[in-house]
Amino acid sequence: MSGDQIKTVIASAAQFDKKKLKHTETCEKNPLPTSEDVKTEKTHQSLFEGVEKFSHDKLCHAETQEKNVLPDPDTICQEKEHTQFLQSVERHQRSSLKQSKMCEKNPLPDKESLEMEKSEEEKRASIQGFDISKMKHVETEEKNPVPTAQVLMEERIPDTLPDRSEVKAFDTHNLKKVETQEKTVLPDKDAICQEKEHTQFLQSVERHQRSSLKQSKMCEKNPLPDKESLEMEKSEEEKRASIQGFDISKMKHVETEEKNPVPTAQVLMEERIPDTLPDRSEVKAFDPHNLKKVETQEKTVLPDKDAIAQEKHEVEQRSAVESFDKTKLKHAETQEKNPLPTPQVLMEELRPEQLPDRSEVAHFDCQHLKKVQTQEKTVLPDKDAIAAEKHEVQQRAELEDFDKNKLKHCETQEKNILPTAQAIAQERRLSATS
Repeated sequence: MSGDQIKTVIASAAQFDKKKLKHTETCEKNPLPTSEDVKTEKTHQSLFEGVEKFSHDKLCHAETQEKNVLPDPDTICQEKEHTQFLQSVERHQRSSLKQSKMCEKNPLPDKESLEMEKSEEEKRASIQGFDISKMKHVETEEKNPVPTAQVLMEERIPDTLPDRSEVKAFDTHNLKKVETQEKTVLPDKDAICQEKEHTQFLQSVERHQRSSLKQSKMCEKNPLPDKESLEMEKSEEEKRASIQGFDISKMKHVETEEKNPVPTAQVLMEERIPDTLPDRSEVKAFDPHNLKKVETQEKTVLPDKDAIAQEKHEVEQRSAVESFDKTKLKHAETQEKNPLPTPQVLMEELRPEQLPDRSEVAHFDCQHLKKVQTQEKTVLPDKDAIAAEKHEVQQRAELEDFDKNKLKHCETQEKNILPTAQAIAQERRLSATS
């Protein structure tokens, strides 16, 4: 605004008659917030200020550990082989199998053997845990003493000795040389050394102190399946065994009744014919030579060789990126070539080059101004809106903390069943043949 316009506005404001104004009552559409709202807003502002003024130098370097490690090519190949094996088992024909007789090489023990084994284990446990201090000292009395060596020699001498005159006259040159064969061969030096080393190793293991061992972290490369996966696998195996061992001869012959039979081609053609046929007299008299040749444009164009090769190249690149080893990367420091401007720079850029003349504002008399009530255009929320917002926040928190395990299993019943792909294809074939 120019200086003359400001003067006219000031003059009109000075000559204005206050009696022409009407009395109005103010209604606070935007009530002031409560103390709780002010506290929450302050906490939000303090959090935002803490985040804005946070220093990155206080952060510590941390190394990420991938808990859900992606499978390597070997595991993927093994999984593919496992799926192929399962598919081959599912597609296997039972007619090609031959009957074989089962021979139990390691039969399970019966109840008597299990009871005998339990009794033996109880006896061993009672013997091992027996307290020797409870035993009393007893002196043994030999009722049948063991004979001495001299008595045994005398007992071995028969009453009548045999005639040994022929033994003395026997010629030893008539004997033949025979090589002895050791059936119970004694161990050689190498076997004795190996046995000694094995016994020394066992003694060193028994005498080893656990305090000298160091704690090591276990990394499960091939973790064992949990109970749920084992139960799922068992149930699948039982289902497959029941399906494979199912006797088809037990099935009864049932005649199917079509409640919603598929319409025939004739019925479909009759449904397509309208009640009132259009006038086709002009179509019969139409000259097809007047038509122009038009080239068809395929909207769903099949990919060519270049597109297939490009897609293969992209798939290879993705696989290379997924299997890339991050340890080969080198640490690099980023340099900001185009740094963001600071608030001071932005304030200086917002200032105009030529400031307006404010000399008249300095000499302006504030007494000519009238009191005006301000109207807040940025309306603050009322109590109902705040209560509704709090209710929404509570509902969201309840939804986030909701336990899905409390839900019950429900089976959906399709009342309006959609047609299958086979039914649609059959209908198209019928329409094409008609």
